[in-house]
Amino acid sequence: MSKDYNYETRYETLQKDWETYSKQTPRGVTLVKSGNNIYLQFKTPNTSRSKYKCNCRLSTEGMIDAVRKAHRVKEKLSNLSSEVEFWNWYKKEIEEESQLVDDRLTFEIAIEKVIEDFWGRLDRRKEQRVRGDASHESSLRDTYVKFYKFLPQEKLVNLKDIEGVINRWRIGTKTYKGAVSAMKKLAEMNRRRDILDALEALNTVQTEFMDLQSINLEEFLEWRNKVLGVTTSLHPNARLDVRKAWLWVILYSDSLRTKDK
Repeated sequence: MSKDYNYETRYETLQKDWETYSKQTPRGVTLVKSGNNIYLQFKTPNTSRSKYKCNCRLSTEGMIDAVRKAHRVKEKLSNLSSEVEFWNWYKKEIEEESQLVDDRLTFEIAIEKVIEDFWGRLDRRKEQRVRGDASHESSLRDTYVKFYKFLPQEKLVNLKDIEGVINRWRIGTKTYKGAVSAMKKLAEMNRRRDILDALEALNTVQTEFMDLQSINLEEFLEWRNKVLGVTTSLHPNARLDVRKAWLWVILYSDSLRTKDK
């Protein structure tokens, strides 16, 4: 089993997303995953049920796009008048749609799409994100804004400037990995397959980790009371359920250390 916790978490998230989105396709059109790609599986009056490329990668964004395309295919098949016409439409609208590049797209517009997508999605607890919520705003900053703020907002989206931002951090660090992830999201949301392919080639394996810190029981209880607002005042938008999730620590007492030896 892999010891890369982050990898396992991402894999589990993708699996859960797949279970969710694969059930949202219309009757007669299903999603099939193969490698890092998603295919649409369906039949026409003159073809057996087979899988066909839809230019969607195996990611949360790719699944959403694939479901959208599945509904478009279902609608087109329901009004089928010519298979030749259908396949011409499929190749242009479904297979090649994601390859279209808007050469007028600036970083400012591209970033706005990512941010709007962030607020439109549920958080990891499957709850709606709320603008102004301290936890959600912090998540947005740490995941995207801290990296996007270095991009030249007025310039057209391009790989060189994206790589320049990524290279501000050292390869092997968690921040470098986060920067690449944020830029992949930017490329995928804005259908820049060329940039996404280049970023996929980067090595984002984390090799540098922070040392764990140990605290005694009294220090932990003091920290806990501050986090939960027992001894301090919390922001009106603070959520106790989120703050409780922060309380993950490893406590080592002198007696336990002695016993282990």
